[in-house]
Amino acid sequence: MDTPPAVQAYVIISFVLFAAFCGLIFYLLTGLLTRQAQLKKARAQLQEYSANLEKMVAERTAQLLQSQKMAALGQLAAGVAHELNTPLGTIYNSSFYLKSELPEPSVKVQKHLALIENQVERCRKIIKDLLNFSRAPSTSLDLKRTDINQVLETCLSLVEKELNSGGIVVSKEFAELPEIIVDPSRLSQVFFNLILNAVQAMPTGGELSLYTQCQRNKPVLHKAKLDQETVTVTMKDTGVGIPSEDLDKLFIPFFTTKQNQGGVGLGLCVSYEIIKQFGGNIRVESKSGVGTTFTISLPLGR
Repeated sequence: MDTPPAVQAYVIISFVLFAAFCGLIFYLLTGLLTRQAQLKKARAQLQEYSANLEKMVAERTAQLLQSQKMAALGQLAAGVAHELNTPLGTIYNSSFYLKSELPEPSVKVQKHLALIENQVERCRKIIKDLLNFSRAPSTSLDLKRTDINQVLETCLSLVEKELNSGGIVVSKEFAELPEIIVDPSRLSQVFFNLILNAVQAMPTGGELSLYTQCQRNKPVLHKAKLDQETVTVTMKDTGVGIPSEDLDKLFIPFFTTKQNQGGVGLGLCVSYEIIKQFGGNIRVESKSGVGTTFTISLPLGR
């Protein structure tokens, strides 16, 4: 029995309508799922941006507090240094006078006079460090275009004697760098301090490796600021290393791991403040018995 044309038409139309309805439902569900995925991704990005923003605010607040503390501590250090200079000068001059007036001082007297002079020189070094520390946050910078590789070469030449006598081999990998705007004398102070620290960390010899490169850093927030090119200086030694519990304290004023060597604990603190003045950053990685690596990053487009 043949199906009436009207019924056939009804079935076809029903099937078409059903297929269209299913297609519409599939389209809506697909769109809904896509929208949900987009919302989830957007929510995750917002949470990431919020966390980064909170971190940046916290870091900036900590920097401001640190700057205030450093300024106050610097004023105190400068006052103490100037107050100590006068009596130290008197002690040194008196020691020199006694040495010249005594015709033939005994060995014991000579020993004590030499001890006085040595300790006065040690105090003078501490005072010099105090004055450098007090001036670091406030001294005006003599900014000029500077060849970083040349500054490193100059600093190495100044400690060539210590490196050779200490059995320390120096390896260098200097990239071709554009000149950056810094105060070369203050930057030399930082490099010189780090190189001397490396020498002291290798009393039985070792290797000091220096690298320079230019790299591009990614922005912290999406489209928050353009990528920034930086010049990076890395100093790596094979010395005694630094205990992990001391790494967070290295840049704190008057903290030192070299008490037996007469360390005052201001060199790294001053270096940190100088690099911050240049808009840069200084990081340290170390492992006891393996060695220490300092990495300095300086902005190119300052």
